[in-house]
Amino acid sequence: MNIIKSSPPQNSLITSNFSPVHYSDTYKMEFKCAKSLRVDDLVYAFFDSSPKWIEKLFAFRNAIVKMLGLKVSELNDRKHQRELFKVEKGNGLGLFKVFDKNENEALLGEDDKHLDFRILFHLINKGDNHYVFTLTTPVRFHNAFGRFYFTIIKPFHQFIVPTMMNSIIKKVTTYKIKLA
Repeated sequence: MNIIKSSPPQNSLITSNFSPVHYSDTYKMEFKCAKSLRVDDLVYAFFDSSPKWIEKLFAFRNAIVKMLGLKVSELNDRKHQRELFKVEKGNGLGLFKVFDKNENEALLGEDDKHLDFRILFHLINKGDNHYVFTLTTPVRFHNAFGRFYFTIIKPFHQFIVPTMMNSIIKKVTTYKIKLA
């Protein structure tokens, strides 16, 4: 299960829902799973699979950016919120609102005063329980602070995304989440 840098899926929900894009990266991996999966399962695993060090890093980020008036994700009763969360357009959990969804894609993200970001979960079943999972993160800057902020977090982002993808796949392939 190697994660590789890739290009965004053709004609994805990003194309019709998020323009202009000032930065974007895409990571892709292929894997096998004994269970039939839907894109919703990857989103649920995303919320259920953060390594502790990533949670601590986000808590640190939230403490700093809250002082700057940016949006933060409140972790109060997150487990209960996750149990109630459905991957449907308009729903959200923390900083991740569902902007759009179709059979193979879920587009989540948030808009803030400095930048807007999206995360596109894209899942293709190639048959015989062989899947291709693509995760694309487009970002749109609103001002110089947004560019500066992203310059600071970009190295973390580029390390965290593949780590999260591995955690997500481990979660869905070992049935350690409540699948949709």
